[in-house]
Amino acid sequence: MDRQYDKIHRDLARTLRKNMTTPEQQLWDALRKRQLDGYRFRRQTPLGTVPK
Repeated sequence: MDRQYDKIHRDLARTLRKNMTTPEQQLWDALRKRQLDGYRFRRQTPLGTVPK
């Protein structure tokens, strides 16, 4: 896979993480504190060819 292509998706994922809406921020605050039965969650990260 082309490195520039990877960089685009990495940068998009980073932008999505930095520009969360208020409800998204509140959700991630709760998830970070494991307030949902101890489950672990990952934030936006490039997965294949599409940021997920």
